[in-house]
Amino acid sequence: MSAIAVQSQATALAIGTDQHEFNNAQVATLAQLGVVNADRANLAVFFHQSKRTGLDPFAKQIYMIARNSKEWDPERREKVNKVKYTIQTGIDGYRLIARRGADKAKVALSVDDTQWCGMDGVWQDVWLSPQPPLAAKVTVWRGNEHFSSVALWHEYVQTYYDKDSQQQVPNSMWKKMPASQLAKCAEALAYRKAFPLDLSGIYTDEEMPSIGDPAPVSDEAAEVTVQPRIRTTSQGPAAPVQAEAPAEVVDEAQEAPESPAQDEPVEEAQEPAVAPNEPVVEQQPEPPVDEPTSDPWTDGAPVPAAPAEPTQDALPEPAPVPPAPEPEPTASTDQQKQINAKLQTMGVKNKTQASTILSNYAGRQIDHSKELTVSEALGFLESTS
Repeated sequence: MSAIAVQSQATALAIGTDQHEFNNAQVATLAQLGVVNADRANLAVFFHQSKRTGLDPFAKQIYMIARNSKEWDPERREKVNKVKYTIQTGIDGYRLIARRGADKAKVALSVDDTQWCGMDGVWQDVWLSPQPPLAAKVTVWRGNEHFSSVALWHEYVQTYYDKDSQQQVPNSMWKKMPASQLAKCAEALAYRKAFPLDLSGIYTDEEMPSIGDPAPVSDEAAEVTVQPRIRTTSQGPAAPVQAEAPAEVVDEAQEAPESPAQDEPVEEAQEPAVAPNEPVVEQQPEPPVDEPTSDPWTDGAPVPAAPAEPTQDALPEPAPVPPAPEPEPTASTDQQKQINAKLQTMGVKNKTQASTILSNYAGRQIDHSKELTVSEALGFLESTS
């Protein structure tokens, strides 16, 4: 019996060759590893990537990370939190996938030494400065073809907001090993260029936002935080105050006329102190100026010399509902032709493979290149150039 067969019998978590999705035991184990609340569709994509790459999700060779993002909801006509999942691996996972891809294609695979560059623009094969490098370059050779990629420090460094210095600073790993972290990003970019069919839709940890370090405290971060309890507490009371304020004002305005009149001349005028044939002009008191002559909430009559009271006219106008954004146009015919040609050069032979690559890139199901937006098509062409 082979070692592989023994290993497959030794654990219930091993993905079988005839398996098409995670079973209940595997889903429960993934939840213990942090993959919780993922729907069936995202688990299916994760299973597909795990089986396609041959990486073991239960050994943490490959994993799926959930992140919040703001998206427009046409039904609610507002931006709402949407959870999106990213499939990630370490640089060792990239190297393993690339090696398997090269062996399958029966081509040689080699990687040139990493080079770093500072402000002087001179490339060096070793970085000795205590300051972080500004760029790193790696070249991957697939047979006689070479694929070079440059990673810039300001584009990939992972930071968090430091309360003491009140600014964004690199997280622990990027502060401790800046040259190594940037080199991994450049190496991952080069591998993805050399093996797009094998590595499409999978990213390394160094390329993605920091996990485990404090998140930046900013307005944008507050909108996409994955801790809604904190943000809801600070923003939630605004709506109830606006909803209850009119009710309180109405009660006060309706109860005000019920208070007894305190003006003595009014009471004297009500007594018949003069004969009917005598003039009563001088006996008529002036109407009180400190009481409303009518209910402003029923007929809107003005109240002379009344203290400033909140009225319906003074209530804030509801915020206008922002119009729904115009949908982005889909890829042009020329872009579709370029994408189809690029897929052919990548070794794609059927619609299923093409759909898988485009879906992984766009983060949604794509059945044809014409379903991509203009920006998605442009980004795909640039990332595979």
